[in-house]
Amino acid sequence: MSSLFITGATGYVGKRLIALLDVTRFQHVRCLARTPGPSIPGIQWISGDLLDPPSYASSLQGCDTVLHLAAVTGKNSPATFFQVNTQGTRTLLEAARKAGVRNMLYVSSVAAAFRDQTGYHYGQSKKQAEEIVAAGGLRYIIVRPTMVFGPRAPVFEGLLKLAGAPAIPVFGNGRAAVQPVYVDDLVQFLLAILEHDFFPNQIHGAGGPSVLSIEELLIRIRSACLHQPSRIVHVPVGLLLPGLRLFEKFLLPLLPLTAGQLMSFVNDGVVEATAMRQWVPQPTGLDDMLRLSTIS
Repeated sequence: MSSLFITGATGYVGKRLIALLDVTRFQHVRCLARTPGPSIPGIQWISGDLLDPPSYASSLQGCDTVLHLAAVTGKNSPATFFQVNTQGTRTLLEAARKAGVRNMLYVSSVAAAFRDQTGYHYGQSKKQAEEIVAAGGLRYIIVRPTMVFGPRAPVFEGLLKLAGAPAIPVFGNGRAAVQPVYVDDLVQFLLAILEHDFFPNQIHGAGGPSVLSIEELLIRIRSACLHQPSRIVHVPVGLLLPGLRLFEKFLLPLLPLTAGQLMSFVNDGVVEATAMRQWVPQPTGLDDMLRLSTIS
């Protein structure tokens, strides 16, 4: 019977994974968190920090697999992204290797594959973390989810705010392709990887069944969730980026979005989800995804 070490279990995907995890399949399930989560039978919370190996190194002993979900997203400084997402992954991997861990399941992001990552420190930090995992000496799989939807999903709530504006602001031409994935489908894929011991030393995508443009997605969200007709206003990205990059140095917490976050409007966010389809053969469709995402 294997043992599992999880980071990021108190995050959005992590909470759902813990809720669906069959702990009886594992000898130990240990979850690293700066603030431990609620008491759950079969879950051992480890108080610690990714960048402080002594706080968790002993808990890695006897664990076969690390499921690495922890990351910072949203509005953060470049230093924070690289410290947590990149250096945190390197530190965790080194501690896992020393403890004799065999496998790493790293949950990255489709943003790591964006062709244009100019000023997108989140995407850059995740790409660097992928490279660290691939060169780390453990059996690994890297999973790149697309936009993750679900009740109170941060990405969905951000798009819902845009869709609810008097006129929907679409940055750029609106033609960037997106492929939202429902949180439970993503979690089922992650659990199937653990169940089938699937560590092929490869990157695999996790995306939903529908591919559409970011403009079409915003229109669908407005229609399905707010029941309002849509009016679109296109905002040239080239006009916004210089100002955002300047103000981010001084007013980052006050900005409604960052220059990096605009990259989702100019890069295609789609994946090949071949392995996911093997274990999640009937993924949640977009209409159901939108309906379920508005349930609080």
